[in-house]
Amino acid sequence: MGHFDSEVYSDYNYLLNNINLRVKDPIRSLLLMQTVIGHAQNNHGMFNSKYPNATLDDIVLALGKDPEKIRRQRQGVIDSIFSFAAEIMYCSKYPGYVDPNGNPLLALDFNFSLDNPAATLIGIYLASCMDNFEWRTKAMEEYDIDIGGGECVAVDLKANDFRLRGLTLGDLADREWSDEEVADLKESGVIIPNIVRASTNKVVSAYVRHRGGKGTSDDLAIILAGRLYGKDAAMGVFLCDAIDTWDKYAEWLVPGGQDEHLGGLIKQHEGLIKGTYPGFELPSEEDITKFIYTISLEKAKNNAVSNSQRYLLQVDSLTNQSAVESHLGYIVNGNFNPMYLGHIKNNITSSRLYALFEKRFAENYLCR
Repeated sequence: MGHFDSEVYSDYNYLLNNINLRVKDPIRSLLLMQTVIGHAQNNHGMFNSKYPNATLDDIVLALGKDPEKIRRQRQGVIDSIFSFAAEIMYCSKYPGYVDPNGNPLLALDFNFSLDNPAATLIGIYLASCMDNFEWRTKAMEEYDIDIGGGECVAVDLKANDFRLRGLTLGDLADREWSDEEVADLKESGVIIPNIVRASTNKVVSAYVRHRGGKGTSDDLAIILAGRLYGKDAAMGVFLCDAIDTWDKYAEWLVPGGQDEHLGGLIKQHEGLIKGTYPGFELPSEEDITKFIYTISLEKAKNNAVSNSQRYLLQVDSLTNQSAVESHLGYIVNGNFNPMYLGHIKNNITSSRLYALFEKRFAENYLCR
C-alpha cells in the first residue's frame, strides 16, 4: 500500500468510527467518503501531506472500491430526489419524504412530515437559483453587494490543452475565469459543454469560478425558505443542496449541475404543477434576488456558516441533534438547543446564526 493509499484508508476509517450522521448506511459511508477528498487536498484529517491534484476517483481507488459502482450508487441518491419531485408535481397526497419504494430520501434517520408538497417544490427551485451565477449577478446588481460564484462543469483531464496549460482542478476552482476564457476551454475540449457520463480520472466534475469572494449560506437559505414559504420549503432547499453534494461524484455530469437542472424542470412544468396545486406560483425575479441577498455571507463576519451536507447532518454529541434538525425545529416552533455549527474551529453557534437571521429578515422583509 502506497503512502497516499495508507493516508486515505486511515482518514476514512477515522471518519467511519468517529462521525455520527443523521442518516443510515450505506448513505453515511458514501457521504463520509467525500469528506476525505477535502482532507487530502488541504492536508487535513489524517493526512500528513497535501495532494492538491487528488480526485474522488483517487480516493475510491485507494479504498479498493469500484469507481463506476460508487458513482452509480451516488447517482441513485440523486435520482430518488428527482423521482420524488416528479411524483409530488402530480400528487398532492404523496406519503412523505420517501422515494417511490417508500424508503426515506437520503436514508434520513429522523422523522419530518410532508404537509405541503407545493412548498417543497418552491424550496427546491429557490435552492437551484441561489447557486446559479446568473442569478447571483442579478442580486449583486440589484443590491450592490459582492457575491462569489461559478458553475459546475464536466472536465476532460486527458484533454491535450489541460496538460499543456498545466492546469489543475484547483486552478479552475480558485482563480477567476472570464466568459471568454471559459469559452476557450470549451473550444479546446477541456470543458465538455453537454451532458456526459463520468469516466474514471478522465471525465470528472469540476467547479469553474467566475468571481472570487464569499458566496451564500445554505443554512440561512434553509431557514429563510422556511420562514417565507413554510417548513416544507426549508426541506426542499435541503434536498436540492443534497443533490449539489452528491453531484460532485455521480454517473452523469450536467452543465450547471443536476440541482440546477431539477430547478429548471420545476420551472418548465409550472403549468402542470398549478393543475395539482391551484394558486401555485414560483418566486418572482424580485423574490429570488432578495432571497440571495439576504443569505449572502459578505457581511456575516463570524455569525454565519454555509455547512456542507456532512456538517448539516453531523450529530452534535451535547444536544444529540444535527444542524438541519435544529434549523427545521427553529422554523416550526422557534425553539432550539444551542450548538456549534460546522467545524468547531469556526466558533459559530446556532444562537449567533439565528440572531443574524432575525436581524436580516427584519431589515429585508419587515422594514421595506
